[in-house]
Amino acid sequence: MFFRLCSLLFFSISASTQANICSLVEDGSMVDEASVFAADDSSDSFDDANSAFSEKACDMYNNAYLLIEPYLETEDVAIYDDDLRYINAFPFSAYELISVPSQGFFYINVINDTIKNQLRNKKCWEPQNKAIIEKFVKPGSIVLDIGAHIGTHTVTMAKCVGENGMVLAFEPSKNIHRELSYNLVANECYNAYPIRAAIGKTKSIIDVVISHPHNEGGSYVVDTRGGSNTAVQLPLDALNLNNISFIKIDVENMEADVLDGAELTILRNRPVIMIEIQGNGERPIQLGENTKEMARISIEKIRKLGYSLIAIRNSADYLAFPEELGLKL
Repeated sequence: MFFRLCSLLFFSISASTQANICSLVEDGSMVDEASVFAADDSSDSFDDANSAFSEKACDMYNNAYLLIEPYLETEDVAIYDDDLRYINAFPFSAYELISVPSQGFFYINVINDTIKNQLRNKKCWEPQNKAIIEKFVKPGSIVLDIGAHIGTHTVTMAKCVGENGMVLAFEPSKNIHRELSYNLVANECYNAYPIRAAIGKTKSIIDVVISHPHNEGGSYVVDTRGGSNTAVQLPLDALNLNNISFIKIDVENMEADVLDGAELTILRNRPVIMIEIQGNGERPIQLGENTKEMARISIEKIRKLGYSLIAIRNSADYLAFPEELGLKL
């Protein structure tokens, strides 16, 4: 684990973050990459297995938190005070671990939700997007999953970059982030870092709003109104990342803000970008936004960065690639 972090992070992030990683390695608290063991039929063994999963999820959270800690103000830290306890208290009895062919293992609770219903039926979520990830992610690179949700595409990314690569998965919702963390453990994706933060135009505090009771994936962010599901928002450029081959952006109509805060990163790395543009139909109704105008702005921003766009069939997603590459699906 130490050598992978040296080869990737030390060439990708700021000196202050490097110091945090070094201190973590030195005090012996880095994630143990041993395989997650399987439980037998005894309740004690199930409890032990669940405890092992929780320990790994907490380690994963700690490692991810280190990546954003240098950018947090004193008042920001309080937002995350309860996170570790919350992650450790994962209610295993409320979830079933579902094996989805060609996609991975996912903890699914008993709710009527668009994405989870499909996974519960053992059907791959967005197989066309999965194929795009597999085609354009480069082994040994850094990949960003901005709006990772429960990790359906994060798992694929982690497999594609391999043990010498790294995935940064950003998910601001407290509950969904916990599910993301446990799904990464279930798939042994220890090269992925579940970061509980939003990515946007500027640093701020945001609230996560559930737009529809049957679509957790449609949750969106707004400037904080003192809600209970708050997180820090950071501009991607603040992280000073390099060696990025692929970025997925699925941020429920906030893509223009993400692009504004990621301009330098995109210009420096020239990654392939898979981006949903104005895919949330509830947010414009609830906030009175002009979907067509916001879509036009996002597309214009991408083109000004020197990218061409191809619409992905039967979705609000687009593939954007640097014009100098001349890539086609």
